[in-house]
Amino acid sequence: MDPATKYRCPWIEGYCSHTSICAGDTLLFHVSTNPPSTYHLDIYRLGFYGGAGGRFMIRLGPFQGRVQPDPSIGPKRLRDCRWEPSVMLRIPPHWLSGVYVGKLTTDRENWQSYVIFIVRDGRRADFLFQCSDTTWQAYNRWPNQYSLYDNGRTEWYWGN
Repeated sequence: MDPATKYRCPWIEGYCSHTSICAGDTLLFHVSTNPPSTYHLDIYRLGFYGGAGGRFMIRLGPFQGRVQPDPSIGPKRLRDCRWEPSVMLRIPPHWLSGVYVGKLTTDRENWQSYVIFIVRDGRRADFLFQCSDTTWQAYNRWPNQYSLYDNGRTEWYWGN
């Protein structure tokens, strides 16, 4: 990461249309590349897998990336990112419930960024996993030093 950008990697970054989705449903990936460049998306299911930490599921792409606009700061300090969808994936019905990571990689420079999503299925389970997406987003300083807990002027904002 370039120190000048502090809290982001503008060369390739993205988010998913859903934080949690059912197997068989369609997930959209919203991606920005600055400068515009081709990229691909590798998806892994997280897990032990004999110590590997994850299992490769699918490679999508290449896709032509483009610069998508930074959202303005709205009421109650909300940033509503409304990027155009870049990639669409129908989650295969055989994908098991779990945490999935999409690794976005530019083809020429190999710059990388990650997106996370949960796949749900209808099987009974003996335990429940809670993924704290709203907590991640509360501390997310993207696209610059301005999160729920930062005002963009002081490093850690504790005020009103």
